[in-house]
Amino acid sequence: MGGDQDNVAHFRTREQLEDHLMLLPDALACDVLHFLFTWEDGCTFSCNGECCEPNKIGPHVVYALDEGSFINHAFPHQSPSSASINNMTTFASRDIQPGTPLMEDYGLFTWSLPWHEQLFHDLSHEQRRREEGGARVPVRELILGLRASG
Repeated sequence: MGGDQDNVAHFRTREQLEDHLMLLPDALACDVLHFLFTWEDGCTFSCNGECCEPNKIGPHVVYALDEGSFINHAFPHQSPSSASINNMTTFASRDIQPGTPLMEDYGLFTWSLPWHEQLFHDLSHEQRRREEGGARVPVRELILGLRASG
């Protein structure tokens, strides 16, 4: 399976990601938050949370809207389905029988990115602070509240 860069949204700053989330309907913004992952161009594997092949662009946040979105998470050695090269091409590590779920260790694509981690912390904290009677506050309102208080 090969990824198509035309179907991958890249966010290099927290502000870029927040601006994008505020353009989306709330249910879709929540889905995007769920499917985000950190990325570093040029990395072949994550080495204990660090990029094995650093580049000049640095880590950022992405969400993919390509066929790779249909590959579920598995811990290493749980699935025969894939290994990854160049972070965009997935191949089978052994023969796959029809009906075998495609799975991949998402940890291969995860890097530490402080602004991304802080955004999740801030959104969670703001949600808890603003909840009234169990009602959820829309993502757009949470971001605007964070910006107003910060």
